[in-house]
Amino acid sequence: MIPIAFLSYTHFDDKHLQKKISKFHERLSGEICLQTGDDITIFMDRRNIKWGQSWKKRIDNSLDGASFLIPILTPGFFKSEACREEVKQFINREKDLGREDLILPVYYVSCDILENIERLKKDSIAQFIANHQYFDWRNLRFETDESPLLEKTYERLALHIVSALHDPHDSNPQDEQEARDAEIAESSLMNRKITYESLMDYASYMYPNYPPSHTWTKRLLQDIDLTKYHKISEIHDLVKFARSAVNKYADEVPHAFKWGTDFITKTLIFTDEGFRENHPVSQPTMVRAHQFNSN
Repeated sequence: MIPIAFLSYTHFDDKHLQKKISKFHERLSGEICLQTGDDITIFMDRRNIKWGQSWKKRIDNSLDGASFLIPILTPGFFKSEACREEVKQFINREKDLGREDLILPVYYVSCDILENIERLKKDSIAQFIANHQYFDWRNLRFETDESPLLEKTYERLALHIVSALHDPHDSNPQDEQEARDAEIAESSLMNRKITYESLMDYASYMYPNYPPSHTWTKRLLQDIDLTKYHKISEIHDLVKFARSAVNKYADEVPHAFKWGTDFITKTLIFTDEGFRENHPVSQPTMVRAHQFNSN
């Protein structure tokens, strides 16, 4: 098999998680093969080669200069010299190839170094990863193997890799969002009652490149009228209704959208006067909300 990507992880994490990372590797490799019809795989175990020149040679000889690094982000990952070195290798590779899409982080366990701004400022590797789009697996890792949501997310990650292989610039964010809409409409998530857990899952699924915020999800629950909204499907209807305006705001003021939860709260601010009165709202966001409602 041709190694299309390299999985960067710590063996301790895989052992402690009862080989869930190995299972992730197996399922993602299989999904990529399914989507391409090619006999390709994800290289996983660095113990099979010597560290140093052999590893660098393996990277340099990878598929058409377009192999990916898939770092499995956990607290242990950032303390592993081997994992950090692999990221450095691919940082240089991206620069050499003029690419920005060869590192595809999977956020597997919450990491203080990514959430604590002061710690983040002191770690160049963490900063680099934080600036990359990533897939949030922190809630998905608790899903059962038979979970339709988990299966569809494997498919979406595999298609993302395949798309970047063919043309790093041909992905269409609108098409990806529409695909997520279709997938989530068929999932059990739509019928779940609005709770902390379901809102975290919804934010993770709808905005995979942004982590959900524990603090702001709790505040959202505190400020939303739960006699008015009962199921996640009702929140999703508002998200689709205000998506164009919210996404435009996010493009223009990216610092206001650090979390996936921010997209949900901004949606509610734009569409629900009662929530707008209960929830802390910055002046710029309030102006945008009034503009949205005056159109």
